[in-house]
Amino acid sequence: MRGYMGKYLDVNLDNESVQDLEIEEEIREKFIGGLGLGAYICYKEIPKDIDGFDSKNIIAFMTGPYTASGAPACSRYEVISKSPLNGLLGAANAGGFFGPELKLSGYDGIIIKGKAADPVYLLINEGEVEIKDASNIWGHDSFETEDKIRNERGDDGLKIASIGQAGENLVKFASIMNDRGRAAGRNGLGAIMGSKKLKAIAVKRKPGTKITVAKPEKLKELTKLINKSIKSNMVTKMFSTHGTPMMVSLGSIIGDVPVKNFQSEWMDNFYGITASSIRKTILIRNKTCYGCAVACKRHVKVDVPKYKMEAGSGPEYEAVAALGSNCMINNIFAIAKANDLCNRFGLDVISAGCATAFAMEAYEKGLISKEDLGYELNWGSAEGLISLIKDIVLRKGIAKGLGEGTRDFARELGEIAEEFLVEVKGLEVPMHEPRANIVMALNYATSPLGAKHTTAAASIFFMYGMSGPDFGHTAKYSIHALDPLLPEGKVKTTKNIQDYHYMMDSVTICDNLSVVPVLSNHYFSALTALITGWPQKWKTQFLKTGERILNLCRAFNLKHGATKNDDYLPRRILENPLPQSLGKAPLIKLKPLLQQYYMIRGWDWDTGQITSEKLEELSLDDIVKN
Repeated sequence: MRGYMGKYLDVNLDNESVQDLEIEEEIREKFIGGLGLGAYICYKEIPKDIDGFDSKNIIAFMTGPYTASGAPACSRYEVISKSPLNGLLGAANAGGFFGPELKLSGYDGIIIKGKAADPVYLLINEGEVEIKDASNIWGHDSFETEDKIRNERGDDGLKIASIGQAGENLVKFASIMNDRGRAAGRNGLGAIMGSKKLKAIAVKRKPGTKITVAKPEKLKELTKLINKSIKSNMVTKMFSTHGTPMMVSLGSIIGDVPVKNFQSEWMDNFYGITASSIRKTILIRNKTCYGCAVACKRHVKVDVPKYKMEAGSGPEYEAVAALGSNCMINNIFAIAKANDLCNRFGLDVISAGCATAFAMEAYEKGLISKEDLGYELNWGSAEGLISLIKDIVLRKGIAKGLGEGTRDFARELGEIAEEFLVEVKGLEVPMHEPRANIVMALNYATSPLGAKHTTAAASIFFMYGMSGPDFGHTAKYSIHALDPLLPEGKVKTTKNIQDYHYMMDSVTICDNLSVVPVLSNHYFSALTALITGWPQKWKTQFLKTGERILNLCRAFNLKHGATKNDDYLPRRILENPLPQSLGKAPLIKLKPLLQQYYMIRGWDWDTGQITSEKLEELSLDDIVKN
């Protein structure tokens, strides 16, 4: 079997049973792996009338055909489940070394059902599968968990995905961590593991295991060509030199970096949190993930006593902006410390930063007080940020409500709080300002996975005039199609970019490579064919397969109670323009964009349902029933 190990591990924690499961090639060819195959399994297996913490919910850890195949940036794995934040489909992915090790352990994925009575971890060790007691690990953070399992087993070669205290305490934006700082962060899937009393999954490959690919020599040639392009490309050179925090300096110029809970500008204060500042103050060296030539990860250390942090994973752009500018904090030492706490506790840095910014504004407006919190929470307070993160994780005091997600917390505070709530489908908006990029705005509104920048990451590069010609933003729409602030040509572009990224999360490749302008979906179409041996129809079917997967994700949401009313943008985004100094961007008129988007997607405007014609076109009519 080419590109796959040929089996999945089915685990039932109710009775601690494990069995191998095969999935037919026809299904794999339709949904690929990663997000696509995970969504298929969740659609088939998860009942519609349950919440995320029900024992009948499942959580799937899925690799794809690229994982460990020798393709570039082939480190990713995807986690898929019913999200506790909103009851809709949740997905998150991570790099590092866990995903390849899982696949080389003999399995393309793990499907976990039921709940354990007491804390456990799953061990896959050279082909042997065991469910092990985790009582002595429960209560420890994700870093300590990795150390304790390796020490217990006497094996430093184990790769481990685990939860920290946030997942144990069912914080609804808890993440799943691996490799001491790699995060499958969004949608609260760490809390699903916590609800199942599953502390960790530890894997080690079978000796000598390799992935069989259809055309190994041609794959090597194409990978070599792509890696050469990567090393000579301006964008990836910048990623290697500066990491993702390079986007602080670039984004601040054009209004892409959110400030003060998406309400302000901060031009004179970005200097303290830029990539250059990181390099001068806390950077030790670059680190990389399995099979990647970019090495964009920052390995940092903080010696400042107040924010002391041992050497470890530094903050990515999303963390710098969420914990920094969005809270008006320009202290890189404090941001690195807060990011480290989120990694250890297993907490999504985007949602944690957004929750803090929301709470700071609520504090400013008198909706919560020092008496409620036990400390001041003014804008720019690094101490307040760190204290609030700890309180959210421990479910302490009023922060317990924040652990339910900002949408639920705002409803508790009342209508005034809902006016400055910045979320879509219950998921806090990431650190790319939608008013500065209409494609990203429309993606936030419509993506079945909620407000995720990774489902339209390629659009970020439109803002710098650097993206390739694959997505419909060409001159045939007019020159305005290249302007991120104007609506011309943006609907078709949004659809194509989303389809592309849903496919990339299914073959499982890093977004930092998938948005490189010099590369196109034709490269990835060729990689898919060389790995799997499936016909070269991928030149025409790559985006179509992504479209199928996105529509299956929407079908899951519709089945579980979503309606067209869940395709929206926050009031703050729709009713307040960007600060004038960042350009006089017109307010987004969402309804006409949505109407055109629904038409292009083949979704019924009145009901929000996928039309029967579209289901048939995508070969989903035998799976999805309206």
